[in-house]
Amino acid sequence: ACLVAINAAAASGKLGPTNAQISGAYPTLITPAGFTFAIWGPIFLLQGAGSLCMAVGLIHAKATAAVAPAWLAAWFAECAWQLVFCRAPPRPALASSREKLLVLGPAAVMLLAAQGSMLAAGVRLRRSLEDEPEEDHQGPSLLRTVAVDFPTGLNAGWLAAASGI
Repeated sequence: ACLVAINAAAASGKLGPTNAQISGAYPTLITPAGFTFAIWGPIFLLQGAGSLCMAVGLIHAKATAAVAPAWLAAWFAECAWQLVFCRAPPRPALASSREKLLVLGPAAVMLLAAQGSMLAAGVRLRRSLEDEPEEDHQGPSLLRTVAVDFPTGLNAGWLAAASGI
């Protein structure tokens, strides 16, 4: 809920310049079109559903123990990134290199930390299946695949793309 609230506050400009304003001020040749950021809707929805399923015991305890710490770490880093990124000078031409680096450097670190955490979640999920005794191995349930595995990969993939920019 905190991640969604922080992102909503940032998108509305309540925390400072919006991501769109900052991205517009710092264009790159590969900055994605604005509509591509709509990917966060499915990520939030699916990870929210996965969290609820884990909380009520619909996801095997081994998978929950594998993914929950990594998801929490990623969400913390994503919140920290958002709080730092919205502090970027909105007019780069008027800001010194030092002012820009003091914001964009930590933002890059937070983005990489979030990506690393989501990648760790994927590895831990895979290992949770490998650790099952052979006679119990049935693979992940459809619910786990949709509510945990897929959003983990989707978030990790988006963070990898964002880290490349």
